[in-house]
Amino acid sequence: RNQLLDALAADSGTLTLDLAEVQVIDSAGLQLLLATQRSLAAGERALRLQHVPAPVREALDLFQLRPLLDSVAETAEGAAA
Repeated sequence: RNQLLDALAADSGTLTLDLAEVQVIDSAGLQLLLATQRSLAAGERALRLQHVPAPVREALDLFQLRPLLDSVAETAEGAAA
């Protein structure tokens, strides 16, 4: 969480989150992703998710959050999801 806050404090560019090691995500994690995206959008920055494992993609799809995150999500294998 502290690393994410530090990254949000940076003034420029797209924030890329590598989710390769995230195997489970709960509602708090999803809320954190959405809050991060909103904070970045307010500063005209973007959020990019990469190496998104299947369980996380499934959670994003279940709650219909992929379109809201407005990012390029890639699978753990590196192919666009």
